[in-house]
Amino acid sequence: MREMRTRIALSLFLILSVSIAFADPLQDARPDFLAGCQAEGNEAPICACIFDNWSKDVPPAQTETAVSAIAMFLGKPPQSNADMAAAAMSLQGMMDVLFQCASGGLPVADTAMPPIPQTGDLVEEEALYARVTGANGTIEEMNRYAFLVEERKARERAEEEQLIRERDQQAQANRAALRDAYEAELTRIHARPIDDWPVAEFETLFVTYCQMEGGTPESCTCAWPLLEELSTYNAVAYFASRNVGDDARERVSAADGSSVYFTHQIFNEHRAVCE
Repeated sequence: MREMRTRIALSLFLILSVSIAFADPLQDARPDFLAGCQAEGNEAPICACIFDNWSKDVPPAQTETAVSAIAMFLGKPPQSNADMAAAAMSLQGMMDVLFQCASGGLPVADTAMPPIPQTGDLVEEEALYARVTGANGTIEEMNRYAFLVEERKARERAEEEQLIRERDQQAQANRAALRDAYEAELTRIHARPIDDWPVAEFETLFVTYCQMEGGTPESCTCAWPLLEELSTYNAVAYFASRNVGDDARERVSAADGSSVYFTHQIFNEHRAVCE
């Protein structure tokens, strides 16, 4: 009888060890993050998009730092300066994802993990758990319970990986669509000399470029009137919509090209109100 109890205790220990091995402190912090994010006025799909796309890229070695970053986000900074600096860097990565989610660069729909369906296996697992944690569980039931737990976790991992793949594919499609829209607008602008266009005609080019660079639709739309007001000549708006090192300077006069630098400095200071 004592030998049987020993085997049961050992089996139960192994089962619990398996469960502990699958514990994920970062995912455990997800509900607190979602609650805090929504308390700040963000919509639930946006909050889920932020957490899921940010957390999937956190290396296992940085899990503890990422959890500290979530705590900092919720208003509980780490005690030491070193931990605070590390958490702040992790938090910056989260903010980068936030802008992508808010701007449509990453999908916000269906980001929450779906509830686990009450399959027959899950019902059996719950029933077996009640027995193996009680006084009447048998070795066969413990083995069956451990098998069902492993099977369920494998299914959950496969479903989550599939969701991540789908989100990544949608994000790539969103970025590609944004690039295509920008290139089409740039082709339209290049059909005529830059100076022939009214400044207002550069709005779509600028807003699309701004979103490609990580800005939200709201912040980019907000920034345009500020840029338009400063665009006393077309090169200002045009240069603000192009990458450094492309053919932008070849399309404007040398005088205009050399004068936009200081105007852009002023614009970048003013557009801070839109962030």
